[in-house]
Formats: sequence, C-alpha cells, structure tokens
Amino acid sequence: MVTLVQGDSRFLSSKAIFTGVDHSDRDAEYDKMFEDPRNHVTATSSILDVISQRTEFRPKEDGFTEDNEQFLSFKDETLGFESFIRKEGTTHVLKLTGGRNRLKEQIATVYVPLAGGMKADVAAAAFVEQIPESTKKTFSGTWTLVLMTIHGGDDNKVSVDLSSMELKISVNDNGLVTVPDQEVTIAQGPFQVSAEVLERESTFYSSYYPRVDVKTLLDTLTTPKSKSSDHFLDAWFSEPDHSCETKFQSSKYAHRQSLYRMSQLRMDW
Repeated sequence: MVTLVQGDSRFLSSKAIFTGVDHSDRDAEYDKMFEDPRNHVTATSSILDVISQRTEFRPKEDGFTEDNEQFLSFKDETLGFESFIRKEGTTHVLKLTGGRNRLKEQIATVYVPLAGGMKADVAAAAFVEQIPESTKKTFSGTWTLVLMTIHGGDDNKVSVDLSSMELKISVNDNGLVTVPDQEVTIAQGPFQVSAEVLERESTFYSSYYPRVDVKTLLDTLTTPKSKSSDHFLDAWFSEPDHSCETKFQSSKYAHRQSLYRMSQLRMDW
C-alpha cells in the first residue's frame, strides 16, 4: 500500500469530453444562446470558459502543473454556479491492485456515468490515458486526474459531471511508469444545467459570457502531452461506435477526435 508523504511532487492533468448531440446555432444572437434550449450546449460552454478564466484553470495553456489550487477554485465556482443544479455527488474509495493493466477495469467498477452519457469503461479509459507509459523520473509523485464530461441530450437538456481522482505513480531510472497498489478516492460532481435560469438571466448572461463552442472549451480544459508538443489532442469526443455516439453536424464540426487516439500517439513527455 502506498502512503503519501509530505514533500511528494504533485501534478495535475485534465481532460474534457462531450457526448450526445449539440443543436447549437453558431449564428444565433447572444441572447438567443441562453433563451433557446437548442443553444444550451454552447451556453454551458461559454459559462464554463469564463469560470476557467476567472479561476485561472487553463490546462491547455499551462500544461502539467504542480499546483491544483486553480482546479479547486474552478470546481468550487462551477458547482456553486446559479444555473447549475447540483445532483448528489458521489465519492468512491478504490483499492488499486494489479498496476496499470487493471486500472481501467477497476475505475469502471465504481464510476457512475451521466444518464444517457458515455459508458463507465470509456470514462475509465479517459482517466487512465492521462498517465504516460513512460516519462521523466521527475514526474514520480501524486497525480490529480480531472475528467469533465458534458452531455447534450436529444431533448436539449445539458448535464455535466466534474470528476477527479488522486493516485501515486512511480517512474524508474529507465522512465517506465508504474502504478503501485494503493487506495485512491474518485470524487464525482454531477449537475444539470437549468434551462429556466438560463432563460431568466439571458439578458445578463448574454452581456457577460462571450460565445465559446463546446469544441473550443474541450480544447481549453484538456492538458496537452507537453506544452511544446505538436501531437496533443485539442478535443475529446466519444467513439461513434459507443451508445453515446456524437451527432455533430459535419458542416459545423467536421473534425472528430477519438478517445483511443492517444494510445496511438507517441508519448512525448
């Protein structure tokens, strides 16, 4: 069993994923972005982007960070935002055994997906794929892995889950990453976006929250493999062969990313 000791190096990685369907009209006037439920995926992304700016939680810009204070501020503001109606959060304590090979399987046993969203094993993969197979020894320590999932329903209802887990990784002299046996906690913070509040506050929101589409937000909240790398994912979407197939109109979102693409890219960390 691994125990965390004072002085451990700490790192934070983040990933954001969209599932479901986005009916947003990119040409809609700003107030219609909040008034019309068809635009609420974009409205939600716009609000979250401002919160990430205000709390300085910008994973794409900052890369891997050794300070999770920005994330904690982002989490607090997001879960306390007036148009985000919190559901009961869940905390799972998981005893990891079997190293990296079993990590995805074990996370999937406790992770609770959003209704209509991606399957638990896909979310588990999104956590695990943030851990490199090899890297510099200086990356040994405690990692906070963040996963934000935004789901757009066919009925235009938007739900979000903001999850995080902490675990210890070890890097040997050859750069090989291992995940020791340990006890970890996975915290989930799901919420429903209130269409009523967005409509009621549309005049104020439209003057304060510039339009940011969901693809741009996913890019902003996803940590690249390295700040200098040309091979990082700018957005994450669920695989079309999963039950939560993305249904973006090709004229608006022609480029789709795969949750499994990272495993095919060279880990340039």
